[in-house]
Amino acid sequence: MTGCYACGQEVSESHVFCPFCGVNEPIPSAPSCPNCAKEVDTAWVKCPMCGEGLQSEPAYIEPQSYQSPPVSTPTFSPHPSAPVFTPSPPTQQVTLTTAPPMYPQQTYAAPPYTESSGNPMLWVGGIGAVVIVIVIIVWIIAASGSSFTWTGDLDDRVTRDGPWHTYDEDCDSMSRMTYDTDGSGKTKGACNEGDGFTMEAENENEHYTWPTSQLSIDVTYNYDSGESVSLHVVMHARNAIVSGVWFLVVEYAYVDGDYYSASDLGVSGDCFAFVSDDKMGGSSSFFNWDEAVGDVQWPSFCDSVFSY
Repeated sequence: MTGCYACGQEVSESHVFCPFCGVNEPIPSAPSCPNCAKEVDTAWVKCPMCGEGLQSEPAYIEPQSYQSPPVSTPTFSPHPSAPVFTPSPPTQQVTLTTAPPMYPQQTYAAPPYTESSGNPMLWVGGIGAVVIVIVIIVWIIAASGSSFTWTGDLDDRVTRDGPWHTYDEDCDSMSRMTYDTDGSGKTKGACNEGDGFTMEAENENEHYTWPTSQLSIDVTYNYDSGESVSLHVVMHARNAIVSGVWFLVVEYAYVDGDYYSASDLGVSGDCFAFVSDDKMGGSSSFFNWDEAVGDVQWPSFCDSVFSY
């Protein structure tokens, strides 16, 4: 008995099939010479009985020769042709505006003042827009006896914690403003003039969708030269109240319908700060205001505070 080469079970040499795994010829027969049929060893290369070769020698393969591809030698012209450049068509200049579609854009055919007039304003489109916006926020608020109305969704702290105090460095004076729950407002200060002009304001309205707000106002500038300019201004701002300090930053404004971004106005990231009456400790001094502004964490949209 010997083992099946497939499954290893013991089978008889007479078995044609393995009774365990069914493989054919479970015990392979001994190799024999293909010429004389005598039993031979698998390691033999010739039959010792008849001399027949038992292992085929590997066929001889004639080595092949490979011909390298021809290498082309570049030729150079002694006078290479100069490259030809086709001029690009002129670039068309396109003026883009990011102004929200609130008012149609307007242009000034003959602005009332120019840079050569000597007025200290920064002239944007013929109008001192930078000074206008800053004056509206600070000087109009600081104007003595100025009244205004407000509408919309206003933070309850605005009406509850007033009056709100601010400081105007140009006027070197403090002012305060109050917001009543009936939609009316009042400011008290003593500053409504600038370098070479005085200012009158009317139809002031503030509309809130907190934390954003929109202030619209009609302003008349009366210059020392005797001339006057009337403007309609709409300013959009973002607000935040932090521990009794109200921060406001201008985002963009319209001056007589012309759009100016905060960057155009030079006030990007520059906040105005108003301190609640309780935070001021019952005082209206600049030092209390300055200490209160520096005592709180400013909103992320404030890089600096005017007059601080």
